[in-house]
Amino acid sequence: MRLYTISTPKAFRVSQQQGRLAGSGKHAFRPAYHWMAGQMAARIGPPTGRSRYPVWGWVEKPDLRESGHLPAGDKGYRLTVEIPEERMLLSDFDMWHFVLNGDYLPVSEADEVRFEASQRKLGGRARRAEIEASWPRIFELDGERDRDWWGESPRLQATFWHVERSEVLVAPPFTAR
Repeated sequence: MRLYTISTPKAFRVSQQQGRLAGSGKHAFRPAYHWMAGQMAARIGPPTGRSRYPVWGWVEKPDLRESGHLPAGDKGYRLTVEIPEERMLLSDFDMWHFVLNGDYLPVSEADEVRFEASQRKLGGRARRAEIEASWPRIFELDGERDRDWWGESPRLQATFWHVERSEVLVAPPFTAR
């Protein structure tokens, strides 16, 4: 499957020397990334090589005119890669932000209202368990979802343990905005 990922110059150089681009925990949102790594291990298999962190990619080509890919002014590379589907885990990019922020992921407005009302009754552990139990919904790409609440179709992201040098189709440089 064709995907796109962003790389720093240093990570790109290392990948060229070592033959593969792997995830780094240096700038990771550690609890969320650990959760995603656990999901990847359970769903597609354990990490390959030394990396314990995912590489992130997107099905749609990132628009480099937008900010947020790297710090403004930094150089980077937008890699177009071809990764076998069995080596990746697809998820909903917008829903992923609930995991990143440690929040409950509702399926609808009614579910959000129900969860908020239940918070008065739940203790800390029970609350945390319900929040974390909601996170696998990011993988339910064809599941039941309130289209008015979430939109018609998810914006897909992919996580994978590494990218082989031979899987990189093109890697044009860019300067982040």
